[in-house]
Amino acid sequence: TLRNSGNVLIAVDTAGRVLELAHMVDQLWSNKDSGLLAYSLALLNNVSYNVVEFAKSQIEWMSEKLMKMMGEKKANPFQFRHLKLCHSMAEVNKVPSPKVVLATMQDLESGFARELFTAWCSNPKHSVILTSRCDEGTLGADL
Repeated sequence: TLRNSGNVLIAVDTAGRVLELAHMVDQLWSNKDSGLLAYSLALLNNVSYNVVEFAKSQIEWMSEKLMKMMGEKKANPFQFRHLKLCHSMAEVNKVPSPKVVLATMQDLESGFARELFTAWCSNPKHSVILTSRCDEGTLGADL
């Protein structure tokens, strides 16, 4: 999708797996061999800054792997190098395309994920990734 100048919407929940996915994609972007440095990466959530700042302060409650990474690299794993935190559609629209955007809500019923889906769904170059099973009767479940 990205190589064909399309954008990717990754529909995520507000607080649960969003941190795990944000960390994972930021790490993937950090790998020079992945070829992803040419593309933009963003997290679109009303409280994205607050969620990430809170996660930075709670490392001792997270997995051994994250604690070990923090000790070895002397860096907080939630100090994202490639993920741009956005709080509005105007901010995410300023992020250069092609881009990958993690946006809430995961069922596409409301929120920024719904707005991006509505804006991008008419272009076959764009893709949507659903990160969890959606409740029956939702747009996410229909997809």
